[in-house]
Amino acid sequence: MAAFGSIGSVMAAEPAALARVVDDPGLVDRLSAARAAVMEGLSEQVQQLRFDLGQLALQQWIIALFKGLRRERIHLALLDSDRRLICDEPLGDGGLRGVTGNLRRIVGRGIGVDAAAVVLMHNHPSGNVRPSAADIAETRRIGFLLGNLDLPLEDHLVVAGNAIFSMRGANLL
Repeated sequence: MAAFGSIGSVMAAEPAALARVVDDPGLVDRLSAARAAVMEGLSEQVQQLRFDLGQLALQQWIIALFKGLRRERIHLALLDSDRRLICDEPLGDGGLRGVTGNLRRIVGRGIGVDAAAVVLMHNHPSGNVRPSAADIAETRRIGFLLGNLDLPLEDHLVVAGNAIFSMRGANLL
């Protein structure tokens, strides 16, 4: 725990990071399996809910997606017409500009599952939950393009630590 700072960070750590500080490969495997089980349980809960940030289970799931990451990650969630989660997946690591290269993937996945809306999420490992000017500009560009394809951008969430910033909630979309 000393290497990660908290039990939550240990559970969120990538297997390679755990293996660098834990001498027992079996323990690394068990911790990774426990994380996967917890994430699956949270995902099952979230699929029963409307995508509404007022829902504690949704907040916990979103924060858990990014917990312990030391690099930015961009994540996609696709919603049905009742605003329930159809599916989700990481789009890539790195800065927000990486989303641009994945716009075709967002559209393809959205159309492939007959999604009614898109939610983008990314983390700020710096701890600052406020979106940058580049985050806002890129989000507006993506929102405009998706809107023209009848696949609206429902929200873009920025996660830092245990905080979630909604660009929709801040009227930035």
